[in-house]
Amino acid sequence: MASPMSEGGTSIDRQAGKVTGRHVLIWFVGFFAVVFTVNGIMTYLAISTFSGLDVPDAYVRGRSYGDEIAAAAAQNKRAWNVDLSHRLAANGELELVVTAKDASGQSVAGLRVEALIKRPTRAAHDTNVRLREIGSGLYRESVQLPHSGQWLLEINAFRGPTRVYRTKDRITVK
Repeated sequence: MASPMSEGGTSIDRQAGKVTGRHVLIWFVGFFAVVFTVNGIMTYLAISTFSGLDVPDAYVRGRSYGDEIAAAAAQNKRAWNVDLSHRLAANGELELVVTAKDASGQSVAGLRVEALIKRPTRAAHDTNVRLREIGSGLYRESVQLPHSGQWLLEINAFRGPTRVYRTKDRITVK
């Protein structure tokens, strides 16, 4: 049987659509090269953006968890109404305002109020701010945050050395 000839007089390759061992090897190596490249990128991003520590003293805090439960129960028993508001000022600073009233609606004065502002993705941007009492039960302070986006806000109020109130909130700064 004669082989088919092309116009130029050369034979036509009959294996043009056939998968050979070379093709399988190229696809196999290419597939795993893509998988390893993506895994390497994802591993780099995961390691470079997360310190690996949620709480630097997890063991100590875990042992004092009973104290945290008791403090939360005492806070609930006091039945304070603490209002937290925030706004972005014209100068770009985040203004925090805390209003504290007791169960009977009277202002709670004389507290030391602190705000811990944490970036969910990076501990390097955490900021601790002490709010000034500007009126009876009214506390305010402004802080310049390095980035916009999601922030975790923890407000702690102390009377002397004892923490008497704690609240946590997630805020978005634009």
